Amino acid sequence: MKKIGLVIISVWLAVCNAVAADRGSRLVSKAKDTEIDCLQYLPMVFPEAMKLCGQPSRSSWGRLAVSQGFSVILMAGTVYSLKHMAGKRRPDRSDCRSFPSGHSAWAFAGATVIAREFGWRSAWYPVGAYAFAAGIAIERIAVRRHSALDVAAGALTGVAMTELGYFLADRIYGGRGLSEKYRLSVSPAALQVPAGCAGQGRDAIAVAPGVIFSLEF
Repeated sequence: MKKIGLVIISVWLAVCNAVAADRGSRLVSKAKDTEIDCLQYLPMVFPEAMKLCGQPSRSSWGRLAVSQGFSVILMAGTVYSLKHMAGKRRPDRSDCRSFPSGHSAWAFAGATVIAREFGWRSAWYPVGAYAFAAGIAIERIAVRRHSALDVAAGALTGVAMTELGYFLADRIYGGRGLSEKYRLSVSPAALQVPAGCAGQGRDAIAVAPGVIFSLEF
C-alpha cells in the first residue's frame, strides 16, 4: 500500500482556556445547555444521515452499526467511569464530575466516525467534523463547565475509543462490507502548545489535543 498523506490537526484549547479565564463572563456562550446537549451527538448521527441521502461511506449499514456500537460503549463507559473516579470539581463549582468532558468525548468520537467513513472522499469531511467538535469543547471552557485539561482528556478519549471500536469491528468483519480498498488511520495525540496569553507569560506551555491522519491505498 502506498501512503499518500499525513495531516496533523491540533485543537488549540489551551489558548482558548487562557482567554476564557481572562475575560470571564464576556465569553459565556449564548447557547443554552440543552442546545449543546443535543449538538454533541450531531457528528455521531451524521454518517447515517449521509447514507440515507445516498452518499457512499466506508462501511455497509451493518458494519457501521457494529463499529459505532463498540465505539459508543467503550467511550461512554470510559468517560463516566473516570468522572466518578476522579471526582474533579467543575470550574463553576456546580458538581464534582468535571474530568473528563463528556460533551467533548461524544463530539470527537462522532468526528472520528466521520473521518473514518468519509475521509477517503474528501479531507474536508474530517476537517469540518473536528472543527465542529472543537467548537463544542471550546464552549464547555467558555461557560466554565470544564477546564482545558477536561476537554483535552475528553477529546482524546473520544478519538481513542472510537479507533478501538473500529479495530474490533474490523477484526470481526475482515474485508466484508467495505466500499473502498484503502486504509485510514486516525490517532489521538497530546500536543504541547503555547499558552502565553492572559497574563500567563510568554513561555507558558499547555497541553492541547491533536489528531493524526494517515491515508494509504
